[in-house]
Amino acid sequence: MAFAMHGVPATVVVPDAEPIETRAIWISPSAITAPDGAELQRTGPKRYLALPAIDLDDIAGVPEVPRGTVISCAESHGGEVADWEVDSLIEVRHDQHRVLVIPTVES
Repeated sequence: MAFAMHGVPATVVVPDAEPIETRAIWISPSAITAPDGAELQRTGPKRYLALPAIDLDDIAGVPEVPRGTVISCAESHGGEVADWEVDSLIEVRHDQHRVLVIPTVES
C-alpha cells in the first residue's frame, strides 16, 4: 500500500530482461562521509530508492536488483522523469528492494 500512496511511477530495466512498470519510493538521502584520513572521489548526497519486491520477483523473476539496472522515474509526483543507474543493492526485505542509485550519464 505504501508504494501505491507514496510511490512515483517507474520503469525498471534489468540487464537482459524486459522493462518492468512499477512504482518507486525515494528514501531520504544521506550525506556521504569518509572515514578519518580517507579522500572521497565523489561527494554529494547518496540517493536511495525502494522498489516493490513482488513486481521484481513475480514479473521478472529477479531475486535482487543487479548493478547496472536503469530505473526511469521522477524525483517527485509530477516531476520530470530521469534515468538512474543502480550502483549497489543496499538491502532486500520481504516486501522491497532498496538500492543506491546515481544519475545516468547521457551520451
